[in-house]
Amino acid sequence: MTAEQQQIEEFMEKRRQLLEKCSGAPQDLDTMMALYAENASFTPPREPRKGDKGTIREFYERNCRAFPNREFIPVGQPSIRLCNSTTAIVNQETHVILKDRNGKVVADFYGRETFTLVKQKDRWVILDHTTSRSPE
Repeated sequence: MTAEQQQIEEFMEKRRQLLEKCSGAPQDLDTMMALYAENASFTPPREPRKGDKGTIREFYERNCRAFPNREFIPVGQPSIRLCNSTTAIVNQETHVILKDRNGKVVADFYGRETFTLVKQKDRWVILDHTTSRSPE
């Protein structure tokens, strides 16, 4: 594994941890949104594409509040492909468990995520993020 791939793997783990802990509070959302480029887009499962940071933030706020207890368990190692020194593609399969405020499991599924990362000012950020459910 190259040093760049190691940085990306650490970035992706930081994102996973933030997502699991996000309460929907402004400071949590600010930290999460700092991972995204200014011109980022995000396509969540079964929803229209979010084409700006404002709509991405609204998505996370809504979902972090609706599912305050959640787990995102990586399935295997992510596939990290460096296109050059400033662009990478990451594919990850994840076991997702979403729980309501009472701790009741309301969703338990496997998903796929694809990220296009770009390096801006010596740090990786998400330019494009697409998610989908894995076939059953």
